[in-house]
Amino acid sequence: MNKKQYAAHKSSTQEQPEWLQEKRKHFESSEPETLAELPKVQVYNGRLKYSVDSNILATWQNLEPEWVDKRLHIQFEDMLRGLDRPMVQEVIGCLTYYINWGIRIYLDLWHIDQMLKNAYNKLDHAASQHGQKIPLFP
Repeated sequence: MNKKQYAAHKSSTQEQPEWLQEKRKHFESSEPETLAELPKVQVYNGRLKYSVDSNILATWQNLEPEWVDKRLHIQFEDMLRGLDRPMVQEVIGCLTYYINWGIRIYLDLWHIDQMLKNAYNKLDHAASQHGQKIPLFP
């Protein structure tokens, strides 16, 4: 916008009706309203929708070492939620193989491998807290 157009635009505001000029003055003089902050993260409880098969969970509870505390057990149960039955069996097989023989098995699925890596590290930490050594059968 050049100077002539800007001057013409500015003069046209004076030709506006009074009520519009008052609204403009009120708008220009008022402080901007602060909008309420929207939540950055929303968490929905999907535990009821995505449950773990009770037979497979019972299998894991039988294979789980006695030094795994309740908090870690709940974390492992949550880790298995949303996976289909064959994948849960694979993950439980990997965890029991690690507990018994100390070999970390990965499945070449990025998100499952990250989950297994965290589970292996948690098992290592829990075992060291209770004076156990992994592998249980050297």
